[in-house]
Amino acid sequence: MRSNYDVREVYTGDGIQASFTFDFKIANLSHLLVVHVDAAGAELWQARGTDTTYFTTILNTDGLGGTITWVTDEPVTGSKVIILLADDLPKQESKYTTDNRYTMKKIENSLDALSGQIQRIRYLLDRSLRLPEKFTDTLNTVLPEIVAEGVPVVNEAGDGFILVPRSELAGEAAGSGLPVGGLLGDFVEMGSVEAEWKTANYSGISRFGAWSSAGLKDTLDKILNITYTPPTISLSGSSNVLREKGTTVSGITLSAVITKQSDPIAAVRFYQGVTLLDTQVSGGAIPTGGTSTYGYGSSFTDNISFSAQVDDNGATGGPTTVSSSTSYSFVYPYYNGAGAVGLSAAAVGALTKVIIASTATVVRTMTATAGQVFYFAYPASYPSLFSILDVNGFETIGDWTLTTSNITGLDATAQSYKIYEFNNPVTAGSYQYTFKR
Repeated sequence: MRSNYDVREVYTGDGIQASFTFDFKIANLSHLLVVHVDAAGAELWQARGTDTTYFTTILNTDGLGGTITWVTDEPVTGSKVIILLADDLPKQESKYTTDNRYTMKKIENSLDALSGQIQRIRYLLDRSLRLPEKFTDTLNTVLPEIVAEGVPVVNEAGDGFILVPRSELAGEAAGSGLPVGGLLGDFVEMGSVEAEWKTANYSGISRFGAWSSAGLKDTLDKILNITYTPPTISLSGSSNVLREKGTTVSGITLSAVITKQSDPIAAVRFYQGVTLLDTQVSGGAIPTGGTSTYGYGSSFTDNISFSAQVDDNGATGGPTTVSSSTSYSFVYPYYNGAGAVGLSAAAVGALTKVIIASTATVVRTMTATAGQVFYFAYPASYPSLFSILDVNGFETIGDWTLTTSNITGLDATAQSYKIYEFNNPVTAGSYQYTFKR
């Protein structure tokens, strides 16, 4: 029996639960409707109980309610499972003839089927547009013939509907929508009661002298007189760190960050030295600014430079070309450390290696065992040292001997190095020196 109004069950998916129950009576599986909605509220699908594409249905033996079970993945977290009594094609299921006994159970089942159809109608009506109770049954609810841009509204007499053009509704209430009228170049200004159209077409003598403008934007443009400004660009490359000469860089990504100023961006170009690598006329920073990229796939092992250029389209000035550059640098290393007296140049090249650019002052801490001396070496193309201070700030350059010899670099070439050797074997410990040139 149907002792109460019960036509809907709603569940929220959790990614685990696969079976969902309902407790309203279903006389036929086609009367069951399941709607699956995603977490954002969009309908994914709906299916009847006779369709086993998404779920299967088992009705309870007492005829009241049942269970649906997903046949694929469980409903994801946040989605909705809506189970509805939906006898949308109502018909008389029971047949009474003089050859059948009129049992109470048969009569109840027949009335239950009818009640289910009535409840479905009630469910749909509750979600339909309807007039307030204050309207009498004298209101003619037949809508007038619908035409484009027409809106049905209740007439002044309150006894029917009329169709009003949408343009006549705009600005009807003070401060809302647009008032009727207005010419090319006019603008809307709020008056004391309602919005009004105002003209922005000027001609005559102003504080700027003779003046003529057509419309609000033209007037503002002439007053503000914004100066044309070219775009800006800043180029950078991935993994751009100082490296030892001979180190291989297998490929990089160049990124040009571009800011649009007065005019839209028209083109971006990437170069290696003077060689054009790529011209871009769409995507990336075109036309509104942003980041344009280029993948440089060739390997390199020595100093190399890249640049990027940007053009605006010259709509209000220019066009202007602006450029930015970036470089990858490689150097021969410094060497320092402690070792036996009279180390060969190759042995000095096996001490601690430091990858730094040419610099006037270098501070190093070196650890020695008893009887060792210190070494400090750098490319001979750099100037000679004029001072070597110990940790206490005392000058020691007179205690070092300078020689020049070749050390083979990572690139397999012999490079001339200035090698400073401390003259006095030391006791075991760590020593700090500041080298200046």
